[in-house]
Amino acid sequence: MQKDKKIFYWNEDTVDYYVRHEETNGWPSTATRILEFVTNECDLEEDETVIDLFRSLSEAVYNKINYAG
Repeated sequence: MQKDKKIFYWNEDTVDYYVRHEETNGWPSTATRILEFVTNECDLEEDETVIDLFRSLSEAVYNKINYAG
């Protein structure tokens, strides 16, 4: 059974920080930093996992890098 995808809303400053980090340091370093951030700085709510937050923030950063005008 597939879990419904939860929608998270990220502060634009947070997304921009990781976009700039990726431009300077590449994706592997950025992914590591995002994982550290969601593990250490975010509070999980009911039925949320660190992986859910990691995927969501990573997707927001990826979309901003690749689709921002």
